[in-house]
Amino acid sequence: MLIFDIETGPLDKAEEPIFEPRKGTKDPEKQAEQIEAKRREWLDSAALDAYTGEALAIGWIDTHEPKNGVNVLCQNGAEERSIIERFFGHVDTHPEAIVGFNSRRFDLPFLIRRAWILGVRVPMGVINRCRNYDLHIDLMELWQCGDRQYKTRGLDYMSKSLGLSGKTGSGKDFAQLFAEDQERALDYLRSDVVLTYKCAKRMGVA
Repeated sequence: MLIFDIETGPLDKAEEPIFEPRKGTKDPEKQAEQIEAKRREWLDSAALDAYTGEALAIGWIDTHEPKNGVNVLCQNGAEERSIIERFFGHVDTHPEAIVGFNSRRFDLPFLIRRAWILGVRVPMGVINRCRNYDLHIDLMELWQCGDRQYKTRGLDYMSKSLGLSGKTGSGKDFAQLFAEDQERALDYLRSDVVLTYKCAKRMGVA
C-alpha cells in the first residue's frame, strides 16, 4: 500500500480581502488583534481551497519498502506542478490501495483540482481512486464505521484513541514553518505520514 499525506499553504498571489474589526471596538490594540485573527482565519481557509491554496509538500510510505522511510516531494526548487506530476506517477502505477486520513474528501481532490488549474494531466488511474473504495482507503471514513454523523475529531484524536502517540503539531502552521524552517516543516509531514501508517496497521488495513 501507499500511505500518504499532503501539506498546503495559501498562494502568494491570493488576494486578501479587507478585514475590519468588530463594530463598537474602540481600542486600537483590540482592533488590531481582531483584524489579525480574521486574517489568520482567512489564510487557514485559503490553504484548503484549490483556487487560493497550493500543495507545498507530499509525503508517502510504500508498505513494500517501509525501511526506506517517508518519501517526500516539496517545493524546494521544484514547481508545484512538478511534485504533483511525480506523485501522480507513483499513484497511477501503484497496483494496490492508497491510504490516507480525510484523503478522499481533501488530499486527493485537492491535488487533482490543483493539477487541472495548473494544466497538469491527471491519469485516469488517479481519478478512479476518488471513487474506488478498494483502491483508496480513507482511515477517517473507516473510523466512522459507516456513521456519517460521528465526529472523527481528526488524526490526533483517532491515533490517541488507538493507543498511539498524537500529532507533533498542526497543519495550520505548516506554511509559515515551511517558509521559516523547511526541514522542521518536512519533519512534521514525515511524522504525520508515519502516524497514519501506524494507525493503518493498528486498524488492520496495512
